[in-house]
Amino acid sequence: MLTQLADETAYRELVANTQGSDRLVMVEFAGAECRACQKMAPKLAQLARGWPGVDFYQILVEENVDFFKSIGVERAPSFQIVSAGTVEELFACGPSKIPLIREKLLQHGSHRQSHQRLRRLSARLRGWGRMPSLGSSA
Repeated sequence: MLTQLADETAYRELVANTQGSDRLVMVEFAGAECRACQKMAPKLAQLARGWPGVDFYQILVEENVDFFKSIGVERAPSFQIVSAGTVEELFACGPSKIPLIREKLLQHGSHRQSHQRLRRLSARLRGWGRMPSLGSSA
């Protein structure tokens, strides 16, 4: 499911809130009257269900034309991947290119998930160092 962002302020808050976290966010820049965006909607909903570790958002061009231009969105639908307070990538993508979105999520998600796994493993190893040895008496 895509959560609606009302404006630039909501978008900037979202990006700021990803800072210092492992959250991966995908933002769709869409138009209410855009046919490609309308065709994309059910495909994105399905895609979002398959990526529970990714938060999906949408912001509409009609109320945010100047903002879209200021961040380099040239056409709808376009997508942005955000992680750790940083815009990782901005790309245009129509309904026939859903595999491109999957590829981008794998690329950015795999990197983030690898870091999560390493942190969990590191924490476990530190915990093992504190365990009493088997030969010690109580």
